[in-house]
Amino acid sequence: MIDIGVDIIYLEPVSAVASPTAAVVGTLAQHGEAIRGIHGNLLGVPIQEEIIALRFRVDIAKAENASMRARIKPMEAVEKVTRTHERLARIGIEQQLAAV
Repeated sequence: MIDIGVDIIYLEPVSAVASPTAAVVGTLAQHGEAIRGIHGNLLGVPIQEEIIALRFRVDIAKAENASMRARIKPMEAVEKVTRTHERLARIGIEQQLAAV
């Protein structure tokens, strides 16, 4: 023989409208409290000062980049002239050696 037991739980009827509404209102209250806390924390953060500091750093970086570009162009021109002079000198030496 097998003894099978069953627990029977009698649930109380809950209004179909009241329960979801109460849950939504409770959730909104919790979220509202969390949002107020986050907002309070954000008010204490000096975001505007950090933005100004970052913009200042960006301006400095742009100025440094412009300065480097201004230095690179003359260096490239000097290297081009130097290569040209080296090539002409090499051609002149080769011509003198060929004449000998």
